[in-house]
Amino acid sequence: RYLEVTVLSDPANSIISLEEVACDGQTISIIAAAGADSYSFFDQTGVMVQDGTTNEFLATESGIYTCLITTMAGCSELSDEIAVSFLPLPQVEVTVDDTFEICPEGELELTATPGFQSYAWYYNFALIAGATSDTYTATGPGDYYVIVKDDNGCANSSAFAEVEVLPWELPGIALLTDPTVCGDQVVALSATGDFDTLQWLENGDPIPGETGPVLEADHTGAYSVQMTTEDGCVSSSLHVDLLFAVIPEVEITFPFGDKIC
Repeated sequence: RYLEVTVLSDPANSIISLEEVACDGQTISIIAAAGADSYSFFDQTGVMVQDGTTNEFLATESGIYTCLITTMAGCSELSDEIAVSFLPLPQVEVTVDDTFEICPEGELELTATPGFQSYAWYYNFALIAGATSDTYTATGPGDYYVIVKDDNGCANSSAFAEVEVLPWELPGIALLTDPTVCGDQVVALSATGDFDTLQWLENGDPIPGETGPVLEADHTGAYSVQMTTEDGCVSSSLHVDLLFAVIPEVEITFPFGDKIC
């Protein structure tokens, strides 16, 4: 009798990766030769990281990987090693000189960590057109952040920089007397609002020495007050127009002289 012996070939043991370097948070696809029955992927410590019938493993950590390829007949072959690396993401922070608060109609310069290849600023999740430097001047309240990319092509986002507007109210002027007066009379104006310092203005120009809460105006003009809060915010009131009437001069004449009978 003859015993027929069939020698089975070992499975193909090739293993490839479409890329060997990626950024943290991404994946690298490691693919073993197709056509086998099962695939067991191992890391450099010998720990099995995936076992099953799929010939693809998605690596998320740097390391050296191999694959034990097994056919339906039970023949196994260990692949060559393949090394993959993951690069750290750039770390970016947004800072300001003082606080993230601005005055009404004010502005605030935001500064990102310097030295990256590219910058893209966002405001309330919308890309800001043309904002591609490591600084950006914010002009309104909201959430700002920046996405940077390093020389390796890895990108990362900063935390939100929440810009807030300081409390503010429009200064006012209260009239303590009638705005229309005669001759050498005066009109008393009182400044209203929350302020640290103030300056009275006449026709838009500062009145020297007039920095108290009450102004006594003695001639025609447009008066307003400029206030500065303790936070350094400056705002001006609407102007008040004062009209000082001229007292007419009255002359009495006698057509027949100044003598009477």
